[in-house]
Amino acid sequence: MDQQDNNLGAIIDHNGREVPISDAMIESALMALQDSDAEFICRLAERAAS
Repeated sequence: MDQQDNNLGAIIDHNGREVPISDAMIESALMALQDSDAEFICRLAERAAS
């Protein structure tokens, strides 16, 4: 993982491994969801977390 990534937490994958979550990963996911119904929910969650 890039030294500049800001790890915000982690999730556990289906194999029980911890996967760090970075700002870049969240932004990438939001870009993939852009203009979908799910984007609205993600933006609300992002606002609530900050």
